[in-house]
Amino acid sequence: WQRQLAWANHLSFNYYGHIFWRLLKYIGIEKDGYSALQIMNSFFGAVTVGIFFLFLRKLIEKIYLSVVFSLLLAFSYAFWYRSIDAQVYPPSVFWLTVSFILTWSYARQKSKLKLAILSVTSALAVLAHQGNIFFLPTVIVGIVLVGRKNIKNLFLFGIIAGFVIAVPYLHVLTYQEKTLIDRNTGRFAINETTIKNSF
Repeated sequence: WQRQLAWANHLSFNYYGHIFWRLLKYIGIEKDGYSALQIMNSFFGAVTVGIFFLFLRKLIEKIYLSVVFSLLLAFSYAFWYRSIDAQVYPPSVFWLTVSFILTWSYARQKSKLKLAILSVTSALAVLAHQGNIFFLPTVIVGIVLVGRKNIKNLFLFGIIAGFVIAVPYLHVLTYQEKTLIDRNTGRFAINETTIKNSF
């Protein structure tokens, strides 16, 4: 845990794991890193199902259907398996779920606060797994559908989300993986290694 936490593909996962591992140690539960990640992922999986249930209950207003669909998510093979193993996906799915629900909420009733929170959660989804960048068009469509002043709101979303994504990536690629700085000249340089380490 101590040497190298950040990994460009799943930038935040090891940090979540390290914090959770230290939290377990703090409350007196001694676990190795793998077991701590399994427990953490179970927590993320359970919270994701709970949030999904609350969203469905608000959306369709039928508790039994909300329970059925939430249980289908919880006990689907891919979700269950990844929620009990040390995989990178549960935090990613958590942030995607939160971002999706916030996009829906923002489209129904816009506010600057919701937009700012949506920007941060969408960025956290990308930091959890770089493939989640393909979810951003969904958020952008949600912002555009709201109507007036959507260019200003898109700009605000881009600034906040871009900042939250770019700063950690630039830090890791520059100082940890050392692929943004040419080692011979000390100058900023994007090269083949930078691109390879980013995907």
